[in-house]
Amino acid sequence: MNEREFGEFDIELSRIEKQEAEYSFKASLKIRHESLEKGQDVEVYLDDILVMRGKVKKAGRIFLRDKAIMNPVNDPREGQVCRVVWGGIEQFRAPLRPD
Repeated sequence: MNEREFGEFDIELSRIEKQEAEYSFKASLKIRHESLEKGQDVEVYLDDILVMRGKVKKAGRIFLRDKAIMNPVNDPREGQVCRVVWGGIEQFRAPLRPD
């Protein structure tokens, strides 16, 4: 099966030792797809938790960063299902995997 990559959802838990007691959650989403329309809402779910939400600024692509985080995920696990939704339709779905 030819799996074509349209984008990437990247998450990271990090902390600076001796400066931060807790880990901080960082996330980004990059997608290029012809069906993305300017002003359209894009949502990213991890299992059933809304993790990110943002608007398309330029037709055909979206790039969301930490400001778009709705719910930080404290314990992301390999195999959890990431779903990307726009236009009220689930467009992409894939399990998390480490880099």
